[in-house]
Amino acid sequence: MSNGHLVKALLLQWSLLIAGIAYGQVIVREHLLMDFGWRFAFGHPYDPAKDFNNGTGYFSYFAKAGYGDGAAAKDFDDMHRLITTVSENGVLIDRCETIFGIRCIRFDPNEGFFLNGQRLEIKGTNNHQDHAGVGTAIPDALQTFRIASLKSIGCNAYRCSHHPPTPELLDACDRLGMLVIDKNRLMGTASTQLDDFKRLILRDRNHPSVISWSIGNEEWGIENNIVGARIAATMQAFTKSLDSTRAITAAFSGGWGQGLSAVMDLIHYTSFRLLAYSEGDMPNCLWKSRAKLV
Repeated sequence: MSNGHLVKALLLQWSLLIAGIAYGQVIVREHLLMDFGWRFAFGHPYDPAKDFNNGTGYFSYFAKAGYGDGAAAKDFDDMHRLITTVSENGVLIDRCETIFGIRCIRFDPNEGFFLNGQRLEIKGTNNHQDHAGVGTAIPDALQTFRIASLKSIGCNAYRCSHHPPTPELLDACDRLGMLVIDKNRLMGTASTQLDDFKRLILRDRNHPSVISWSIGNEEWGIENNIVGARIAATMQAFTKSLDSTRAITAAFSGGWGQGLSAVMDLIHYTSFRLLAYSEGDMPNCLWKSRAKLV
């Protein structure tokens, strides 16, 4: 997926939430370490009496990274680091290292998906987070092995099933250059469902491998009707309020042109085709799943 797409400048924005500050001067230091060699560092003092509310402060920062005459933006597996430290009265009280990547993505209804300015055909698989011999208690190295194995047979995309993936899986996808459709567990507009989905988005949005958020999976009772359409539209708008950079989708298995398919950014249609079956031998029948994004 490396294509040498040229970028002359980047405008970076990030936010920081600090809680539990009681007294004294607070100093936040940011160190931005880019893979292509650019470095940025600064320190900013804060007064708890003025800049914090009951010991909590929320701050936003900006930085512009220039490439001069242009540099190649390669795969999104070129990872960068933001190191944040918080000191109170000269004593270090917290340190956080955030790994992130930079890439350009877009979906076009006529031409398809583009990564860093070049069209890329998405070829992937739907994957449940378990493995023979270990169940769902998958060691980190096995996550890497699974992604590398999928890459070796020509896959470039991974659809999670059907819940938030473990962060170690997304780390492997970032490192190895695997595109990801990140999956929510349950559709709904109650605070419980939206809060769960919000935690997923805030946790995973720094992963460059994630190209789309999926709000749900084949909810047959609502996917083809107006109730599902209203829930999907609400969840899609909620998602975009947290992350406007990625397209939103949902897996559905029927009802083209109505229900979910009438309101989603991306149409994620899943169908099952029976390839081989003999009567009385259902456990051994072979199914094939096909999913496409429009």
